[in-house]
Amino acid sequence: MSDITVVQLDEQMKKMVDARNEYDAKKLISNEADAIAQAEKSNMLALLQKCGKTSYSATGLGSVSVIELLKVKMPSDFTEKKKLLDHLAAEGDDVLLNYFTVNYNSLNSYYNTKVTEALELGIIFDLPGVDLPTSEQQLRYRR
Repeated sequence: MSDITVVQLDEQMKKMVDARNEYDAKKLISNEADAIAQAEKSNMLALLQKCGKTSYSATGLGSVSVIELLKVKMPSDFTEKKKLLDHLAAEGDDVLLNYFTVNYNSLNSYYNTKVTEALELGIIFDLPGVDLPTSEQQLRYRR
C-alpha cells in the first residue's frame, strides 16, 4: 500500500473538479463567441448577396469572397450505403480505401463488442488489417 492520504486524494479531486469547471465555463464562452462570429459571417454573406457582390476587400481587415459548395450526406439506409460502397469499389481499391472510412469511435465500439462476444465463446477475436490494441487506463468522473 502507499502512503497517500485521504486529504491528498480530496485535494487532487478538488483540483480536478475545479479545472473541469473552469474548462466548461470557458467552453461555454467560446461556443457563444463562435455563434456570434457565425452570425456575423452570415450577415456579411447576406449583405454581399443583397448588393450583388461576390467579393469585398477592406483595407487593414482582409477580404471575403462568396463561394459555392455542393454538399452530400452519407446515406443512412443500408441499401443506399451498399450502393455507395459498390460504386466506390467499382472505381478501384485506391478509391474505395481512400474514401470509405470508419469512424475511430465506431471502430473501437465494434472491436470491443466483438472481443466481448469472443470471450463469451472462449475464443480470441482478431480484426484483420488492424494492429493489436493498446491499453490505457483512464479516469471516469461523474458528478
